[in-house]
Amino acid sequence: MHKTKMAKTMVFLLLMVGILFGCSKTETPTSSTNAITTSKIAVCYVVKYFDFFYSGARLVSDPVADISTSNTTLTWGDSLNSITYQKMQIQGGIEFEFDTTHNFLDTTLTLKVISDVGNCQGSIQIPESTYLYTPSFGAILPIDSVICTWAKAARADWYWVQYEAYAFDSLDNYLGYLENEITVATDTTISLPNTFFDYTGADYYHVYLYIYPLHGPEVQAGAIGNMTGTIKGFLNSEGQMGYTYFYVGSPLKGVKTSMIEHKTPSPKERIDKYLQMITGQ
Repeated sequence: MHKTKMAKTMVFLLLMVGILFGCSKTETPTSSTNAITTSKIAVCYVVKYFDFFYSGARLVSDPVADISTSNTTLTWGDSLNSITYQKMQIQGGIEFEFDTTHNFLDTTLTLKVISDVGNCQGSIQIPESTYLYTPSFGAILPIDSVICTWAKAARADWYWVQYEAYAFDSLDNYLGYLENEITVATDTTISLPNTFFDYTGADYYHVYLYIYPLHGPEVQAGAIGNMTGTIKGFLNSEGQMGYTYFYVGSPLKGVKTSMIEHKTPSPKERIDKYLQMITGQ
């Protein structure tokens, strides 16, 4: 796989949207006897990506929080070590983010979200990196299901698995792209289904596989957050990914790589896709 060095890396603490969970709470303001019903959730992330760390938080609520009085901070060690996130208004909420080359490995990080609709905070460490055992780089496999195995990463609770493929005919003509698939695993092995390799007229596929180790609860319906406060919050951290590329089917003799330029998915692209999967937006 061609590694694309990004200007952003990930410190992956996830703060997310209450639409999926329908987590609502009735709050009684001190200045009025009228109850205010709000639906709110925060998804926060801290991610290591090569030489960078990238962190963000997304707060979604109804009513939408006031951006002028809302902030997210990351602290570690003591009160002198603190970063305040940049923020911007998005549909239904606020997005916070920053990136840095500071090394946060083996450091306990505390992320705190403050807003007029509520607060939450949580602490986490970043998992160690992982790497693929199988398939090996450049392996040529039959068109069938593919068993993938990787090294267990310290502090990882689960793994985000992403794979995609480019289809070619017997003359090495490019036919098309198989949209990346995403799944999760709690073990260190997974089988890519043979039904994925179904492009009409294809004789072989150039496949890219990425494994991301994550710490913290997976954000899904019914999940319990790991942040305390009046907002339901999820805080995840992500270690350095493992990756490989390989062939399913037999390329022309002597063909080592495809003619298609390939770029590793950026942390921002993957997080946006993850949030879309959860919120349906």
